[in-house]
Amino acid sequence: MADKGVRHAARSEDRAFLASRPGYDTGGCVIHLPKGLYLVRWRRLVTFGAVSGFAMFGPAGLVRAEGPMRFDGYRIARVTVQTQAELEALSASAEAILNCVPGIGPMEIVASPAQLRAIEALGLPTVILEDDIQRRLDAERAARTAVVAGGDPFGDFFLAYQPYGDFSEVGTILWYLGELAAQNPGLASLVEIGTTLQGRTIWGLRISNDSVTEKPAVVYFGCEHAREWIACPVPLFFATHVLANYGIDPAVTELVDGAEFFVIPVFNVDGYLYSWDTYRFWRKNRRNLNGVYYGVDLNRNWAEGWGGPGSEGNYDSPVYRGSAPFSEPETQELRDFFLAHPNIRAQMDIHSFGEQILWPYGYTSVLPPDQAVYAELGATLRALILGVHGRDYDKVGTISNALYPASGVSIDWTYAQRDVLSFTLELRPDQGGGLIGFDPSPDELLPVCEEILPAMLEVAQSEWVYTPLKIAYSGPLPVDVQAGRRTAASVDIRTYFGSVAADTPTLYYRLDPSDPFSEVRLARVETGRYEGVLPAMNCWSTPELYFGVASSTGAQLTDPVDAPGSATFTATVRASDEPFWRTDLNFDPGWVGDGAWAWGRPLGMPGELGADPTSGFTGEYVLGYNLDGDYANGVGEQHVTTPAIDCSMATNVTLSFRRWLVVDAPPMDHASVSVSTDGADWTIVWANEQAVVDESWTEQILDLSDLAAGRSTVYLRWTMGPTDATVTGSGWNLDDVHLHTESCISPPGDVNGDNAVDLSDAAKFLECFSGDAEAPAAGCRSFDTDGNGTIGGADWPAIHASFSGPYAPTAP
Repeated sequence: MADKGVRHAARSEDRAFLASRPGYDTGGCVIHLPKGLYLVRWRRLVTFGAVSGFAMFGPAGLVRAEGPMRFDGYRIARVTVQTQAELEALSASAEAILNCVPGIGPMEIVASPAQLRAIEALGLPTVILEDDIQRRLDAERAARTAVVAGGDPFGDFFLAYQPYGDFSEVGTILWYLGELAAQNPGLASLVEIGTTLQGRTIWGLRISNDSVTEKPAVVYFGCEHAREWIACPVPLFFATHVLANYGIDPAVTELVDGAEFFVIPVFNVDGYLYSWDTYRFWRKNRRNLNGVYYGVDLNRNWAEGWGGPGSEGNYDSPVYRGSAPFSEPETQELRDFFLAHPNIRAQMDIHSFGEQILWPYGYTSVLPPDQAVYAELGATLRALILGVHGRDYDKVGTISNALYPASGVSIDWTYAQRDVLSFTLELRPDQGGGLIGFDPSPDELLPVCEEILPAMLEVAQSEWVYTPLKIAYSGPLPVDVQAGRRTAASVDIRTYFGSVAADTPTLYYRLDPSDPFSEVRLARVETGRYEGVLPAMNCWSTPELYFGVASSTGAQLTDPVDAPGSATFTATVRASDEPFWRTDLNFDPGWVGDGAWAWGRPLGMPGELGADPTSGFTGEYVLGYNLDGDYANGVGEQHVTTPAIDCSMATNVTLSFRRWLVVDAPPMDHASVSVSTDGADWTIVWANEQAVVDESWTEQILDLSDLAAGRSTVYLRWTMGPTDATVTGSGWNLDDVHLHTESCISPPGDVNGDNAVDLSDAAKFLECFSGDAEAPAAGCRSFDTDGNGTIGGADWPAIHASFSGPYAPTAP
């Protein structure tokens, strides 16, 4: 191409001709050339080949508009810039800057000899990476011609790059795909993945022995980026290997019998055809964005993380993400293919270049929940690849951390939304010169296929793939258990192939390490969700639990996976926070009250300091002092007192109640709360130190442990007065009076914490009986009623009394 010159408008008839030709576009600039010629291009060649077509014109009109764009004499160079001004000068001089995001540092460029001289004149450090781009492209076309003409296009298929073609065109990708199906009836069949933007079919090959119907699937696809031709033969090589060795190699036979495979050599069909016929280094699909700019990067168009770092909203960007997630038919079709095949358990999205093994996520540096699985398998894949031809794919990790941020990529969606084991492989070369890194020599094709094959086989054989079900949790695990109460437990069981075997979802538990596991069957409450209830437990229980389920395929799954042998969930039993004594005052409690204390409905009467409530905190009724207004002046202490409360089984006691109190500050007026264990001697546990003017119900919590814990008779009282002869208030209003204990409140010998001692507890006592010398075994401490550290005959009377006595605790 000659140097740039004056721009003109193309003639309308020339534009009409271009519009009728596949792969050409009618907008853009015109560059004046010597000898009366001019070149029509819809825009300047920029980042990663944004050109979509060109045509040369003379005085009589069109001179040439056929064939791929040529790069005769054009070179690729690495130029290092250190300032923004140098970057701008480089951009003005070069034909194209190839870096995804141009910036300070080494930039790889495309330039004609004249442009390269101008760049060197800027004094910028320059290294030539490719002396003649077109010579390289001509060599790869010659290799293709040799394969087709050599007499064995099937056997020599992996010795050259091949066009997409059709099923009747010998030596093309579709022809080879059709041959694999035709040569392997019963194992291989063509499958339509979907339709492209320009109406072409995305073809794949399905490999499966259908005598086994419930099994997992694996997807391998290449050429999501059109110019990455080296990725196309890799899925086909895998298909060729397993089909050729089925029935011969036991490992391959077992693999094909146990799973089905979908290989898609070219995902971005429109872009691949354009890269073959028009512009070798085209990356995106062929979306017409505005008549000037074309193409959406399909590997930035998936929904997971769409629009994030490593993608752009500019039409001319090589990583243009599209107008919305899944805006492109290609990504829609492959997404729907995954949705229609829930048995897909692994996938590889094969790219070039860089020799990298990558996994989710690309849109964030946060590691995936299954990072440990990926890291272990990634290290294995690296070793397998290295062992074939000595190439070290040493960049191993998440896309964001091992490569660069990239949002809206395929593997983030398949992993996050479909729970598919998802890898991206970046093939040879490790380091390349700009565009040429996307165009390795045809001599690299077969070695690349050979070194990637063991990695593909390894992924296909992974435990992840063959797990038909997965136990997951949308709610918390039942590992925080409250003593004396049953605990709800739920699991989500995801089904990938096969189905959940009837009556198999189970929660296994035991209260003591020496006990066998008991079972709680989980009932299906909605699709994929199962629920059950753990029985009540005591604080001295040491519960272990795990979940189990069976698949219709016969697989048995547990979570944790090694349960019950070396792993279970351990639950913590916390003390009950349920009240062991309570009154909500919805009915008259019959407490003894002096003076103006009464149970009833408060009237909300205003007073000097504030008003009474108009109802209780719960319900209409309260226990209050003077329900119809202010307390009187000059009265002495007047009390309301509870009956005796049994706190003998509580190791600590907390009083909670709702209060609406209006009282002047002492020494004028007084309000207090007291505790007694004999009804005669009282200890004040709270008294007003200043005026209190409640305008709403407030919760009060008082620790009574030192006075009430372990006592068989405990009295509570609230006092109004004494009052002076000045300001008055509306006084006490009480509701929802509760006593709590933070310890286990079950009777002696209640092993399971259900607040009752029954025959099962008695039977356990016999197992725990150790005589009067030995320390109790684990899980037997509830029987040590005399606290001497052994389980013996002296403990039985208290247990028997609980078993036969009138113990009636609050139901859990």
